[in-house]
Amino acid sequence: AGGWFGTDLVVKCPHTLCEKRYGIPLNFPEKMSILSVVSNIIVQLRSIFSSNFIHLGYDEWEETMDCFKEAGITPNHAEFEAKLKHLLHVQGIEPQHVLRYESTEENIKKERTGDITHYDFTTPPHITTKQFFVSTDLGYGHVDNDADAWTIYERTRDLLKSKPFGVLSKYLVINPDAWSKHGALEKVIAVAIGLSDLPKLDSKNYREKHLEACTKLKIGSCEQFGRRDSTIVSPTLLFNKASQQICDRFTSKKTIHISRKEILA
Repeated sequence: AGGWFGTDLVVKCPHTLCEKRYGIPLNFPEKMSILSVVSNIIVQLRSIFSSNFIHLGYDEWEETMDCFKEAGITPNHAEFEAKLKHLLHVQGIEPQHVLRYESTEENIKKERTGDITHYDFTTPPHITTKQFFVSTDLGYGHVDNDADAWTIYERTRDLLKSKPFGVLSKYLVINPDAWSKHGALEKVIAVAIGLSDLPKLDSKNYREKHLEACTKLKIGSCEQFGRRDSTIVSPTLLFNKASQQICDRFTSKKTIHISRKEILA
């Protein structure tokens, strides 16, 4: 939503944007018509992807409170969630097919639409009767920022121990060049092998399966097993650089220029 800053589509909180670089919410408290924009985005997403599930975030509730405070707005989460639920229902999307990120705010969690919790930053509870998803990070992971395919495979196998309803593969950089440099496709293979019905593989047998799958898919440099150039531009730093002009335009604060060397550090 940061790209819409300066329009009526998002809440006006320039200082929060400058200081935090994230947490800029849609302006639903003052422009409930924003739901029509949300509806159109959902229609476009469903025209591209064939999955019955849709992920609508949710961690942003906690991250956006500073922005709302700066703007002097008290958001009505329950009202927004109720309207969102109706909007989804009209499009044939029911709560049992809606994923939302985990949230630490229990009072807000009760109001959300979407029955499936996606545990991305923490592990799911040991005992739960509700469906949940987990994810493995293919790029800028929380544990290892340059994990190879074998590490991704082991991580995927470990995630299955919690018996999730689904496993998501996350990659934060929307750039084919970065995918190639970071061996993203080889890591997707690692996830696929980890989710297969094959018994647990040791490193040697895994590498054999990996090379076999990689060769069939005609992916180059299979022998690197997903370990490539780690000097890829961080998505967070890229966003920082992109928001400099916005920060300078809407506040008196002047951001510090980020050099290419600093971005690649």
